[in-house]
Amino acid sequence: MVCRILVFLVLWAVIAGGGGQGAWAFPRLDASFGLNGRVAVELGGRSSGHAVLVQPDGKILVAGSSSQNHALNFSLLRFHADGSLDPGFNGDGTAIASLSPVDDEALALGLLSDGRIVAAGYAHNGRDRDLAMICFRPDGKLDRSFGDEGVVLTSIGNGNEEITALAISPSDMITVAGSTEGTAGRILVVARFTPRGVPDDGFGEQGVSLVAVGEDASVEGILERPDGSFVLSGSYSEKKTDSAMLVGLRSDGSVDPAFGEHGVAIPSGSFAASEGYGIAADRDGRLYLAGSVGPAGRRDAALFCFTAHGEADVSFGEHGVTVTSVSREDDVLYSVDVGADDLAASGFTTDAGTRQFLLLTYPADHDAAVSRGQVGLSSGTAPVQEMLLGGGTKVQLGRLQLWGNDIRIRELQTADSLAADIPPPASAEAAVSAAHGPAGDNGRLASLFPADAQSAAGAKALLPQILATSFSEGESVSYALASDRQGNRVVVGTADGSDASSMVAARFMAEEMIDRILDRPGHRSSHIATAAPAAITRDSVTVDCEIAAAFGQDIVRRGVVFGIHPGPLYTGQGLALEDPPLYRRGADALAAFFLPEAVAATPAPPGSGQDSRQNNRQQALAGRLLATGEVVAGGSGPGGFRAVIDHLLPGTLYYIRAYALTAGGDVYYGNQVNVRTADACFIATASFGSFLNPSVDTLRDFRDTFLLGNRCGRWLVELYYRVSPPLAETVAASAPLRFAGRVLLLPWIGFSWLALHLGLGATLAGAALLGGLAARWLRSRPLR
Repeated sequence: MVCRILVFLVLWAVIAGGGGQGAWAFPRLDASFGLNGRVAVELGGRSSGHAVLVQPDGKILVAGSSSQNHALNFSLLRFHADGSLDPGFNGDGTAIASLSPVDDEALALGLLSDGRIVAAGYAHNGRDRDLAMICFRPDGKLDRSFGDEGVVLTSIGNGNEEITALAISPSDMITVAGSTEGTAGRILVVARFTPRGVPDDGFGEQGVSLVAVGEDASVEGILERPDGSFVLSGSYSEKKTDSAMLVGLRSDGSVDPAFGEHGVAIPSGSFAASEGYGIAADRDGRLYLAGSVGPAGRRDAALFCFTAHGEADVSFGEHGVTVTSVSREDDVLYSVDVGADDLAASGFTTDAGTRQFLLLTYPADHDAAVSRGQVGLSSGTAPVQEMLLGGGTKVQLGRLQLWGNDIRIRELQTADSLAADIPPPASAEAAVSAAHGPAGDNGRLASLFPADAQSAAGAKALLPQILATSFSEGESVSYALASDRQGNRVVVGTADGSDASSMVAARFMAEEMIDRILDRPGHRSSHIATAAPAAITRDSVTVDCEIAAAFGQDIVRRGVVFGIHPGPLYTGQGLALEDPPLYRRGADALAAFFLPEAVAATPAPPGSGQDSRQNNRQQALAGRLLATGEVVAGGSGPGGFRAVIDHLLPGTLYYIRAYALTAGGDVYYGNQVNVRTADACFIATASFGSFLNPSVDTLRDFRDTFLLGNRCGRWLVELYYRVSPPLAETVAASAPLRFAGRVLLLPWIGFSWLALHLGLGATLAGAALLGGLAARWLRSRPLR
């Protein structure tokens, strides 16, 4: 055990020292969340998610609004880490509160140390809006000990007021920020409350601080710093000038004159206009502000950086700002998050007048001359699977297929900006065409690697990785994002459907720890790219890959490896169905992955007798369902290639990555991607009405844990998938059969649950004991 711990620590040190510039990766949807990375929940005619946080236990809270009887109401959702609604939260994962007969909306969200949830926004009093807070218990029920029966309503003046940001201190003091209408324009409002919703008399005037900036101002974010001071983020207007801003406050709510210039910090540079929204800070105290620059209709996404004292941080981008023009129309960032290796900001980009989700990621290392930009665009919206919950809640899950390309992004549009060699495309279609061009032999891509751009002035440029996604044919906008403990990004917002809008969430994967060592045999190569899978069906996916010419080694074999566990390895054995997955947990997994010895012996060169035998074996396995294996792509050397992985398990999460075998016997891998194959309406799904049902999820976990790891289990799964679809269709069409199916499946569900929690051996022993006792009892009964 001590040796394993030492191996783990040594490998961890290698990881920590080997990340560097190359550790920054292209974001991709996490297929283990929802269905291939996204989920949409429709609570009424209009639904929207405005705030998100991840609880310490990994559950995800989303706050926003939904329309009930034509009026908007406070609405909260809680998801399990896999994207399914948590029935432990108010019975079905949703909580809706109506504070007035007119519109109420939750725009901010916070979590107290005892697990209570505070949502804040506004409530309409019949004449105008008032500041509103509401508190829920961890189980989703209203906490009536908070404020007045669970609600705090505050009116400052006679105009519209709303809370747009919220911060909770380590001592559970609640600080909210928003705006109120003054005589000429809006004034910033900051208020502080105790954990029971009582105003803090030591803050401002009777718990409220009013701050006027310019002729009109709005606040969109609040950050409480370790010393108890605050920074507000937002925008202000003065003399027909609109500008993003930060405002510094002392811990008592008064303006901090040492912050910025007399308490206010604005971006450097001469922009025609700028806007500020969400704020975040890194471990060094640097402040990041999400927003935009430029006039309405032609805004570009902007991320501003300030020092802890409110001065532009010139080490970030150019003069403390990086501007990204994704389209020729509006691009805006609403939220920003600081991770261990990167920064992320989300908002929207506009394509042909329609807004779509936008996620940008930036390297956290300001000193690195990072100059790569990459964009991913949706290839269309696949059919959506829907389920209905109590109260008419509709959960929509849809597949989203993405790809990367080598479009260069126009950078900072200031006097000393970096100009890319080509302008940005006018639309998503133009982007795809520019990136891929005409398909060559073997489905070759133009390139999966962005070209480096150089500034004529020699200044460092900070180009983000770009991902634009679509949830539907209508608009979709991201309003907030947050990180979980693994570094995955959860992005929430709203998407318009044909009949109604939905609260939507997507999760993007953090870079795998195993991929942070680059350009060594047995590890990931920065010159090998694995694109996100496309053409996803029940039993197959298509993956495009590319090996850059800069790889510089003689490649004798190339392809992809895949498995149901992370880190699939090249074995040199073709489709190794009968071999157990080369995956181990803990220190063994790290050792197996990082040490070159973990790579199996080099196979014979193509064309040899051994290679022929492998091909024969591959053909012999046709039609069999695969849990792990390898697909060898045609050709050799660098360039693009396509791999079609078929005979997969339906509804199963697969991990995939490209590989290259060199003439010297070394194996290098591309980045790992994952994808969940499409599920089918099998008997359990048909009986319970949704593959998100906890009972169906239990059966799926039993399959993945106990059946796929052995030959007999895989044979049973294959047999079930062959014979069950027609029966499932019959069950799904009949309410009595669905009820009968649920009753008949209950014993097997109970057995599966016990096996997953107690172990298969203990469960079998317990079942045998109960069976023996039951048989003995039956034999002891007298005959009549």
